[in-house]
Amino acid sequence: VGALRGRLQAFQARTGAQADLSVAGQGPDLTGEEAQALFRIAEEALINVEYHAAAQQVAVWLAFGTDRIDLVIRDDGAGFAPTTVDPDRYGLTGMRERAAMIGATLEVNSRPGGGTEVWCSLER
Repeated sequence: VGALRGRLQAFQARTGAQADLSVAGQGPDLTGEEAQALFRIAEEALINVEYHAAAQQVAVWLAFGTDRIDLVIRDDGAGFAPTTVDPDRYGLTGMRERAAMIGATLEVNSRPGGGTEVWCSLER
């Protein structure tokens, strides 16, 4: 959580976009691999927002449940049509691979002009 908060502060300083972190619950401890994968997914999502979205607002939610951890990154930027993105794009591919490495699911929802939401869920 501390590393993610620091990354969001740096993102906000570089871009001028409002970046908020919300943390809910206290769930099971993450393994080092799980924590790193979730952090890198969030980091890549923020890089994509910075380089492509021209967002004014970014919200990150990290929710710990007794048997599930959810990470959601939502922006109000330009959005995109997911069907038009090359599936081999490194950023999206990297996020999917990191999620798969820890047994998590990852969804990217977006539409042109409607912002983007990256949702990663790790069931335990």
